[in-house]
Amino acid sequence: MEIPKEVYLWGTICGLRHSQEQDSNESYPSTVVDGRMYMIDKDVFPSHYFTDTKFFTEHMPSQKGKSFLEIGCGAGITAITAALQGAERVVATDISMKALENTFINAKMMNIRDKIEIRPGSIYGPLDKEERFDTVYWNMPFCYVDFQPKGIETGVFSYKYHNVREFFNGARNHLTQKGKLMFGFSPTIGRPELIRQYLDENHLRERCIAEQGFPAGTLSPAGPVTLQLYEAKEK
Repeated sequence: MEIPKEVYLWGTICGLRHSQEQDSNESYPSTVVDGRMYMIDKDVFPSHYFTDTKFFTEHMPSQKGKSFLEIGCGAGITAITAALQGAERVVATDISMKALENTFINAKMMNIRDKIEIRPGSIYGPLDKEERFDTVYWNMPFCYVDFQPKGIETGVFSYKYHNVREFFNGARNHLTQKGKLMFGFSPTIGRPELIRQYLDENHLRERCIAEQGFPAGTLSPAGPVTLQLYEAKEK
């Protein structure tokens, strides 16, 4: 039987709250992604508790020799991985100062602080108009909700997909000629029909490059969930 998205929504809220309770007495819990340990601030999205950051990062194509932008970098795991792969340039942005501080700490711990530009702001706001990248990536908040999320909730919930639509609408202004838009998504929790609409509106064609189902538990207290990593480029 298919589980209603509202149940997943409530399960995700409970999962976020539970992660905060677990971390209340621990300043920096940790997670291992691609064989490397990262510290996660208790006020940053708990990528040690949910599986999506690890899955998307470990299935991301190599960024060696490319310019890479990560929107909503959280603890900086994906951006740092791109830098370690040999990306020529890496920019990591987030609306949370705690996330940017956490990214700074992890980048310094990996001895690549000088290889990552860390900037505050939402979607393309931190960029200059002429800035373009070979890869623009976002582990988007795939839960469509009718309320304004706050704090770490913004990593999972999007108010009527306003920022998700902005992500697709502005992509071509910040991609190189052969650049690719990449995004993490869950058709179980998210609204794939709206993602398709935004892609069509911007003349983008997508390809799923990684997909995996996860059982109920760590990723989704409400039930089994599927994760998908996409790349998109101009038709």
